Amino acid sequence: IGLADCNNFYCSCERTNVVVPSISISGKQISVSVYISPKKSTTSSVGTLYLEKKVGNGWTPVTSWSIDGTGSVSITKTYTGTMGITYRTRVVVTTGVDKIDATSTERTV
Repeated sequence: IGLADCNNFYCSCERTNVVVPSISISGKQISVSVYISPKKSTTSSVGTLYLEKKVGNGWTPVTSWSIDGTGSVSITKTYTGTMGITYRTRVVVTTGVDKIDATSTERTV
């Protein structure tokens, strides 16, 4: 993996810690997910998964969930959104010694 790839896919080239936040919407139902894959199965990940909504040109948290796991971590949560509002997933997590702040694409309900 090249440095540019690592920057695009939220991973640490040194340790290959990969963090992938995602969001999907069906009707008003929002599915918020994060997948964390550290190189070592003994690596712990602690942080927060956020659902954010677009307000003007910025983003504000709507709700959040704790992340606390070891090895590969996969979390999926649901939330009932509001029609016409644009949302995204954000994850702020420390995986081993790497602090990662990653966002998903945005979706509108």
